Amino acid sequence: MNIKNVDVQKDQEGNTVITIYYTDVNSEPTVFTIPKGNDGKEGNGIKNIEYTPLEDDSGTKITIYFTDESKEPVSFLVKNGEGKKGEDGAGIFELTSERDEENKRTVITITFTDDRDPLVLYIPDGEKGEQGNSVRSITQTLSSDGTKYIITFLDDFGDVISSIELPRANSWLSGTTTPDDESGNDGDFYFETTHYYVYQKVGGKWNKVAELGAAKENEKTHEVTFDVNDSVSESAYITRGQKIYTITEGMNFYSSGFDLPLANRVGYTFSGWITSKTYDVTLGLFTNLTEVFKDMTLYAYWTKQ
Repeated sequence: MNIKNVDVQKDQEGNTVITIYYTDVNSEPTVFTIPKGNDGKEGNGIKNIEYTPLEDDSGTKITIYFTDESKEPVSFLVKNGEGKKGEDGAGIFELTSERDEENKRTVITITFTDDRDPLVLYIPDGEKGEQGNSVRSITQTLSSDGTKYIITFLDDFGDVISSIELPRANSWLSGTTTPDDESGNDGDFYFETTHYYVYQKVGGKWNKVAELGAAKENEKTHEVTFDVNDSVSESAYITRGQKIYTITEGMNFYSSGFDLPLANRVGYTFSGWITSKTYDVTLGLFTNLTEVFKDMTLYAYWTKQ
């Protein structure tokens, strides 16, 4: 359910009445009222709100004008729930508003089409004889993991009145390394600029979906050989995987779509792969996230049971 129009009017008592209309003709408009502050200085109230749908239908640009004409209007984007590509994001299911007379504020609750927790926005009334806690500016930032937009409402003193988080639409991300599963949303695409690989996130995992070839023709590869490091009297063998793998320089087994081999040896515990036949405390284990930059042989690390 996407926003079609936002209408702002003043009633006879000077309260601000905001009506939100939706693109779904079967959905009733949401109406909520922001009471006028008590007598005193007018403060910097909201004069009008305009909306402009984005050309690609991915969201709406909302511009807020203030009663203080010396204040520049502020604007921010509200992305639609449905992404441009891939799986759908979480859209807005319902907006409700109620008065909290005890705390002198309006409470706006936003619920979504998925199972995420509702978002609650508190809009306080102005205070008698003072300028009040009016909205002066609104900022929009991207969360650290790139999955949400954070919209923050600030008062005349630069203090945060409230903030809400909204899921962003699917988009293209990019970087020089393999994408981390902690970043991005399902349905996002990621362009890895070192090897010109394209990934898509599905089910919480990044999957390689294309190799664009511009760098692939000149890319360098290396062979990684796995030695079970056994003896004639106490033999060992690989139980999963193969003995030799070809890995693109700078990549790791995980980003190349491989699992590390497993090995078995009677009377021993397999503890991983190292770069020397003999264990040394200065050696670390080779993992599926270790990047490869040369041909190498890895040896099974055994501990006696």
